[in-house]
Amino acid sequence: RRQRQMCIRDRPEMAKRFRFIHCADLHLGTPLAIREAPSRYWEKTLRDATFQAFRNIVDTAIEKRVAAIVIAGDVYNSADHSLPAQLEFSRELFRAANAGISTFIAHGNHDPVSAWQAQVPLPPTAHVFSADKVEGLPLVVENETAAMIYGRSYATMHTDGRWASDYVRGESDPYAIAVMHTQGPKAASDGPYAPLSWDEIRQSGIDYWALGHVHTREVLSEDPYVVYPGNAQSLTAAETGPRGCYLVEVGSHGTTMLEFIATDAIRSETWEFSVTDLTDVEMFIKAVLAKRQERRQEVGKPLLVTLVVSGRGALHQVFSDPAARQSILARLNEEEEMKHIFVYCRALLDQTTAAVDWQARREIPDATGDYLRAVDRLLAMSPEERHYALRQAVAARPEWERYARYFGELSDERLETALRRAEIAGAQRILGDNGDEAD
Repeated sequence: RRQRQMCIRDRPEMAKRFRFIHCADLHLGTPLAIREAPSRYWEKTLRDATFQAFRNIVDTAIEKRVAAIVIAGDVYNSADHSLPAQLEFSRELFRAANAGISTFIAHGNHDPVSAWQAQVPLPPTAHVFSADKVEGLPLVVENETAAMIYGRSYATMHTDGRWASDYVRGESDPYAIAVMHTQGPKAASDGPYAPLSWDEIRQSGIDYWALGHVHTREVLSEDPYVVYPGNAQSLTAAETGPRGCYLVEVGSHGTTMLEFIATDAIRSETWEFSVTDLTDVEMFIKAVLAKRQERRQEVGKPLLVTLVVSGRGALHQVFSDPAARQSILARLNEEEEMKHIFVYCRALLDQTTAAVDWQARREIPDATGDYLRAVDRLLAMSPEERHYALRQAVAARPEWERYARYFGELSDERLETALRRAEIAGAQRILGDNGDEAD
């Protein structure tokens, strides 16, 4: 599945046309996060998913005849200095080099220069940016400089230095690309991951900011382009949907076109079902089986699925029982064991509620009513006010101090999801299992 976006920045001079791949957060060798080990027949597929995703990137680069692959950090995981990961990375870079493709690599917080001393040689066409300063390297296409690529690697896992002001487009640059592993301009201005501001972006004169660190792809701006490609392979249940890279095509007048290309070997998805109108578990299982067959045909690759059940009614007692949920999962997965394109249900999350009239419950002057009305007040705010209030509430929690360095990564979407889940879950905790006020 591909998405195409376009921005035209006309220039008086003619420059060399070229293509490049922008990817980030490969995390080569990282095992996929699965609570229980699935079928042994899938072990290699699961173990090699990150490797296969990078192979798919190189395949795309060769097929599309790109001039370069730009990698914006976190090639590896610092927690496990995997020699197989280094060998695989080197092997693929040599394969790209043999096709005439250069690579430009900025190390990030998971693979800082201090933690990764090169044990495996890379081809001469692979360029690793220094950790000491921002440096500019030419991208040469048919003996001409088509672009200047600026980048810097992390020296250690965390950095609060403001590097972005050192990314400056040269006057003679036909096109300028910045490679940066950063928490980005939407995050806090003083975080530990190379803070970046919109003012620094605008003042740099850079045409394309090739960012990494945020695992969800997003085009933050089109003038200039400020782009997160996301990770090449989903690593957790929360990282749902297609994962991949951007193919970037630059025209002779600075015309820039983006095409998202999925490279994931295994995809994570979340399927939501309402049990309000269901009278027995068999109806739920049939609904899951139908969805499974549909998605297997549409996606054409293995899926790791989180099932979320919501609604209220008779099946609440079944889905609120951990043993019952585990039994349902086992039944759903037993038929998938020998399949090459498997659809594995990794978790069954219960968001069902007992048959309680929550609207009427809001009117009762007790602890549950107070709680629900507090949620309503938040929901009545503008999104900006609500997100600010939620962040303030989180920051006020004593246990949050140890996680303060990650505060900038708490996205608006995650806050909204948590609030929606907490609305009924919190009220249920106050009511207790029997619908009576808990002590």
